Amino acid sequence: YMKYIIANQKMKLNLQQVSTWITEFDNLVQYKNYDENKIRVIISPSYVFIPLFAKLSEKYSFVKICAQDVYDQLSGSYTGKVSITQVKDFCEYSIIGHTETKNTTDQKIQKTNLCLQNSVKPIICSDNPIQELSEFFSNNIDNNDFIDNVLVAYEDPTNISKNGVYNEKPIDQVQKDIRLISDNFKNINIIYGGSINENNVDKIANLQELSGVLV
Repeated sequence: YMKYIIANQKMKLNLQQVSTWITEFDNLVQYKNYDENKIRVIISPSYVFIPLFAKLSEKYSFVKICAQDVYDQLSGSYTGKVSITQVKDFCEYSIIGHTETKNTTDQKIQKTNLCLQNSVKPIICSDNPIQELSEFFSNNIDNNDFIDNVLVAYEDPTNISKNGVYNEKPIDQVQKDIRLISDNFKNINIIYGGSINENNVDKIANLQELSGVLV
């Protein structure tokens, strides 16, 4: 089964740092034969650097590019916003409703629909997946389309790292939370994002109930 590793770079890297990141990643993976049907590395850079990272996706089939967010309208006079129609030629995925965007559930539903209509796979962030997914499915979301193309990222706001400070949730509690979500929504790909770091990523990513991690 597929495991997803999603690297959200937020607003942290400048051009020089991006170049270093790409070089180091290239050196790390170039001689390894990762099976694209078993692992997918999804990189979510700042918008201006998406074309640079797209070259990695062209080189490695298991690497995909992801927008950090899209606006809930297709086009118009929205200064500073970015439409799904502008990123879909570069990105196979888009993060939707990260806790830092403070999106409402209605906004997440609107953005998810725009993504699916434009062949971009949404990664929906939620601190209450059971409640929000119930609202998604009551708004005429196509179940099969959702199951096939959507990742749901469970983010407990009390465990999201801030300024490099990690507040980890015990592994057994993560497992318990994910099982509860899975019991309510069968066949949904669930990933976890909450103070993931190099010390705990292997244990969390390898939980049988999870499809991957958001870091």
